[in-house]
Order: sequence, then C-alpha cells, then structure tokens
Amino acid sequence: MEKTKKRDEKTKKKETEEIETPQEEEEEEIIGEGDHSDEDFEGEDDSDMSEEEIMFNKILKRQKVKEDSDEEEKEKETPDDKSEDNLQADFEIVAPCESFFHSIKMLIQKLCDEQKFDISGLADALIEQQSLGSLPVTTLDIDLDAKYKNLDDKDFEKMRIKHNNDRDVYGITTVINFCDREDKPFLEEIYGYVMYKAKKFLQKDQIKKFISILNSKKIGLFINERYLNLPVNLIPDLLKGIVEDINFTKQQDDVENPEAYDFDYFIGMAKISSDNLYYKPEEERFIEKSVISFKFSCKSDENQEQYKRVIYLLKYSKFRNIVENIDGLFKEKE
Repeated sequence: MEKTKKRDEKTKKKETEEIETPQEEEEEEIIGEGDHSDEDFEGEDDSDMSEEEIMFNKILKRQKVKEDSDEEEKEKETPDDKSEDNLQADFEIVAPCESFFHSIKMLIQKLCDEQKFDISGLADALIEQQSLGSLPVTTLDIDLDAKYKNLDDKDFEKMRIKHNNDRDVYGITTVINFCDREDKPFLEEIYGYVMYKAKKFLQKDQIKKFISILNSKKIGLFINERYLNLPVNLIPDLLKGIVEDINFTKQQDDVENPEAYDFDYFIGMAKISSDNLYYKPEEERFIEKSVISFKFSCKSDENQEQYKRVIYLLKYSKFRNIVENIDGLFKEKE
C-alpha cells in the first residue's frame, strides 16, 4: 500500500493561525499539584506478585538497555528554543511517514508516564500502518518558488517527502490494534502497564469486567497526543480522520486481515491536571461515555510536577457518535 491518504484532497487544508512557539516541546501540557503519587512497581518482591506482574517486570528488565539508549537519543532530538515568541504558521494534515519518526517519538514518549517502554518500536509501528493516523504539520514554504510551480503531482510529492525534515509536527492522532501483541513487545509492555494500574486502582468487580473486555474483544489503542497551542479548528478533522482511516483500511486488497480493524472498543490514556481539568476537551466526552475508567496521580521525574492519568475503555460505536458531532465542541473554544 502506498503511503497515501484517502482524504488527501479534501483535508489537506491550510489553517493560518498565530500560535505561541513551544519553548520546550517535550512538555506538551501544563501540569499542576497532585493529591497523591503512585508508587513505582519496579523491584517489588515476586512472591507477592501475580503472573502478569512478574511477566511485566521481566519485560521491563529486557528493555532497560534499549531505553537507556533511547533516552540519550531523546536529549539530542530536543528542538532548539525558537527565538521569536510568535509565528505565523500554515498547517496541513498528513499521514505518518519515516521523516517524522523523531517527532512522533517525542509526542508518545510519556504515554506510560515515567514507566519505560519501547518508544521507538511503537513509533515504527505507527508509521508502518501507512493508511492509519494523522499528523498536523506546518506546510512547506514553497509556494513562491518558481521551480516548484510546474511540477506534476508525483514529482511534487517526491519533493514534499525530501523536505519533510523542515516541517514541525504538532500532534498525532491514530489507533493501533492492541490485540496484536504476539510479535510486538512494545504493545505487551503497554498492556502490562495498563493491567497493573487497573488491578491497583479499580474495584474488584470492575477489574474482572476490565480484564474480560481487554482479553476477549477487538481493542484499538487510541493515541491522541498534541501540543496545546495547536489551532483548535484542526482537531475535528484529526478525530474524524480516525473513522475514515479505519473504513478505508478495511477496504484495501493488500490488508491481510481487515477484520482486525473491526474494533469493539478503544482504550485511551488521557492526561489531566491534578485538579481534574481536561487539557483536551474531547477526552472528557470520551471518558463520560466510557464503560470503565479509572485515574491515578503521577509525578514527572524531570521536574517533579504532578498530574493525573485516566485510562478508559470506550465502545468504538460511541467514539464514532462523539466525533461525528465534535465540531460544536471546538467552535466553543475558538
């Protein structure tokens, strides 16, 4: 499958907005005081742990060397602070591609908070999906360059790929099959993290229901990360694009198992402030309509600031209904 998007023609829109330049793009949200901190579960006595927790700790040990290398690479990847306080930016929505690998890593690196997992493996998998997922990126400043004006679509696309490194990525909205963990250790690690938190913070009756859904239904891991200064009028297209992408992917002849994309549920991992304020308005609606959700406090190792994480299970049919009517939510925010 070529790395193209079904909706390229109708959603390659430019949105010119005055936005604040991110001073440090690793800090994607403003976080505040928390009410309590979750204890780190690494190094616990195996005799008091379940089989899932023991397996998860073994996975973490295997990944330690790899993630230490990733952390060193992350420090090199951190973009320089911009010299101007404000800029005029044009945006378009594009598919993930290899040119955006490092930007995607930066966006997803705190998906499991301070817990280590194979960030590079997940970033690669999101890129390899080809027809799933959207990135809001700054457009190329090529409109005034005479040598590009007469290019046909094929040559223009080659030029675009060549110059992608000059573009800023402000978010990623995508989904990946959470049941396909057998040959994807990074998904097994995230699964272990989610299961550990569920057993720690859910009531016993809810734990049983949560595990049953997670292990018996078709689950999509919903990834919805962005910098807070992304223009809000881009967000509805990013969310609606998920439904379009899933439908498009299921219709492709070269997709080996299209039924794998008939998701029953999405599992999401929302980050909120310590006083329960939602940074992303749509996530409040997702959690309100979820069948199960639970939250816990977290603390950043880098700056000791506290925030909360909410993990939720949402029926995919509910997700579709919410995003179909999402425009009004963001018109209120403009």
